[in-house]
Amino acid sequence: MSEFSATDIALEGFRVTRERWVPVLVWSVVEFVYNLVSFAILAVMAGPALNAFMAASTTATDPQQVLSKMSALAPAMLVLLPVGLVFQSVLQCAFFRAVLKPGDKRFYYLSLGRDELRVIGAMLLLYVLFILYYMTAAIALITPVVALNAAGLQPLAGIFAVLGAAAALCALIYAAVRLSLFVPQVFAEGGTDLRAAWRLTQGRFWVLLGVYVMAAILALFVYLLGNVFMMLMHALTASQWVSAADLAKEKGLSVTTLFQPLSVAATAMLAFFGTLMRIIMAAPSPAAYAALKGRG
Repeated sequence: MSEFSATDIALEGFRVTRERWVPVLVWSVVEFVYNLVSFAILAVMAGPALNAFMAASTTATDPQQVLSKMSALAPAMLVLLPVGLVFQSVLQCAFFRAVLKPGDKRFYYLSLGRDELRVIGAMLLLYVLFILYYMTAAIALITPVVALNAAGLQPLAGIFAVLGAAAALCALIYAAVRLSLFVPQVFAEGGTDLRAAWRLTQGRFWVLLGVYVMAAILALFVYLLGNVFMMLMHALTASQWVSAADLAKEKGLSVTTLFQPLSVAATAMLAFFGTLMRIIMAAPSPAAYAALKGRG
């Protein structure tokens, strides 16, 4: 297996953006369309329910009242969840192709086929593992805390809760880093082998953690840059430059409010910066996989 420079891998997203800027623009358009379609589905299927939920979440004092408003969003969520999962897999595979298969430029690295289906399966598997871990950790933490409280040892219960939560978080971060090359591996090789992905990162936890922390800092910089740009445009357009999401919060969600010209432009700009952040965060894992497998 090959080694790699942590800095080079962390900057892989910028390399992809610089060398594949036309696909990056196309990916931004895809994200923009997805955002508008998602808001349109919400507006048609659950516009009044969502407006009531947002109002209740800011004014209601009874959590049960907020939950009752949330339940009305279930039908729209059942439509949006698979749509979002497909969107995530299509863009994720596009990023992977740009890094692992740069010669496969058809349709700007976008596709919807076996690779995307395998990636959806890999992501679902990781989601299930996360849920199982969360449930196990919660039971392991809550049970002794309740027992200690029942025994009148409240200070000890508090200390155990804090230390246990910190240990559970550290264990989750460790597992996430060790399995971070699983999805790129599924994309590149097919199959589903968690043990192979785990072995691939053996002895490289700290360098990979450093890579992901650097990538997160760079993505945060892009996020702040996007916010500065949005605030500047907001000031120049007399507060009319707002995204569809912000407009929905201010005036309520409806198809009419979604497609105001400046709102569409702001949503498109947010999609561009959002795509840049996605690339910065997603590109290091396939680059690290390629380096460790000697394919870089």
